[in-house]
Amino acid sequence: MSAKGKFFAIGKPQWEQACQLGINVAVTLLVLAMGTGHDNRTTAWSAKAVESRAGIGWRRARDAINTLITAGILVMVKKGARPRYKIKLPDDSDQLIWLPSELESWPRLFGQFFALLSDLSALLFV
Repeated sequence: MSAKGKFFAIGKPQWEQACQLGINVAVTLLVLAMGTGHDNRTTAWSAKAVESRAGIGWRRARDAINTLITAGILVMVKKGARPRYKIKLPDDSDQLIWLPSELESWPRLFGQFFALLSDLSALLFV
């Protein structure tokens, strides 16, 4: 898939691991991935972005980010008031899951998103 367009990628193994760690962790991974640049890894989005885009309180989002770091899915590359993170991706591009960035309209799509999340998890864990 081209880097052009309105898509972002997450790794299937990282997604499966995040789902096993809980819904807040899985949603936080999606939001952080949505905020990545062309490399689909580096993001400046943080707990406030998770709060505004997914409705998860920033403290819970911060805890989910810490869980992602502890699990090795996320690495903090810059500390401070405006942290930066790198999301771990698989080496094999066939293990990438491509999702549309239009999911940014989460308030309107939140119910549909959780249905998609449930369907996607069911497909991935088969």
